[in-house]
Amino acid sequence: MALAPVDPHDYAFAAISQILDQPEAPRPGLTGVAITPVEDDVYSRSSPGPFDAIRVKWTTRAASNDDYVVDETVGGNSIAVTSRRMTREAAIRFVDDRANEAQQRFDQLRNEMIANLAARTGTPSLL
Repeated sequence: MALAPVDPHDYAFAAISQILDQPEAPRPGLTGVAITPVEDDVYSRSSPGPFDAIRVKWTTRAASNDDYVVDETVGGNSIAVTSRRMTREAAIRFVDDRANEAQQRFDQLRNEMIANLAARTGTPSLL
């Protein structure tokens, strides 16, 4: 029985996954995302990922009166897409929801890549 050809990208994805899976002190509900504490009416979180060019960042800022908006950027040199006006609490919740959704999608993709590599190579998955 011949083995199926292995896509060389699978090895790269597995290596990236292992690098990203390095244990660190767990913080409840905040796995894998960068967080800037709320100070001076600014709150920020970034999505996970191995490349800054595709990492999404959400930042709240005061708009006027008691209204806040969220600026969403992709990578370091993009133009921000600004949300509608909302309360400070709603803006923080918006940022947290987006960051948590991004983390879940990243985890799912990483797990699929690891499972695909394990299936192709016949090695047990580390999941």
